[in-house]
Amino acid sequence: MGIFDRWRRGPGRPTDDAPTTETAQPDDDGVDEELRTIIGPGFTDFESAVQAAEELIEDAGGDVRAARSRVRSIWDARIAELATGVGPSDHDRLTGGFAVLERDHGFVTAMAAGFDKGELWDELRERRRSAGGEAWAGAGFHQQDADRLATTPATLYLLFSVFAPNPATPAHVVEAAMRSEHGRNAMAQADAGAAAAVLVEVLRDAGLEVDWDGSPSSRVRVLVSDWRRPLPAA
Repeated sequence: MGIFDRWRRGPGRPTDDAPTTETAQPDDDGVDEELRTIIGPGFTDFESAVQAAEELIEDAGGDVRAARSRVRSIWDARIAELATGVGPSDHDRLTGGFAVLERDHGFVTAMAAGFDKGELWDELRERRRSAGGEAWAGAGFHQQDADRLATTPATLYLLFSVFAPNPATPAHVVEAAMRSEHGRNAMAQADAGAAAAVLVEVLRDAGLEVDWDGSPSSRVRVLVSDWRRPLPAA
């Protein structure tokens, strides 16, 4: 499965069983817009973007030999746009906030990890394991969420959860909660809420505009007005 096969599984993307015709002409504006969505957030390398362009152009009935030059044009335009930015960006602030969460608060974090929620949590669990298995909470966003960052302002939705009891909870409270399913569920909800509260506080301290309704089942929302994540080296 290619990068574009994975990317286009999101809502509103074409599917493999969508009707096609051999006489379809390339939709230049549509292809370029799709490529800007793939390239703009800064998580896709140049060759993967070319692969995506080839699949897009082929689907549109066009000449795939144009893929590399079209990607190069959009890639260079994005680099020029990034060069006009001044001062810390929201990407810088989020990166800094995630670093604080990992260093000081027992989190593991990830950006654009996996295609969906399940794959994001697989990645966070693996990062926790690789780091020694001591992190009690995790937070991040997956590739479908990252697509929103192609144009700003945008709302970035962060997922959060816990792997273990909140280390701030006294041991006797944890022991009592673990004796029943109700207690375990109640503790998990309380710990998820505590993790979200830490996440919100740290990101606000990093200078981001953050919103959360206080529910452990709701995602934390970050208003992104100036993303500016550098593109990978081409």
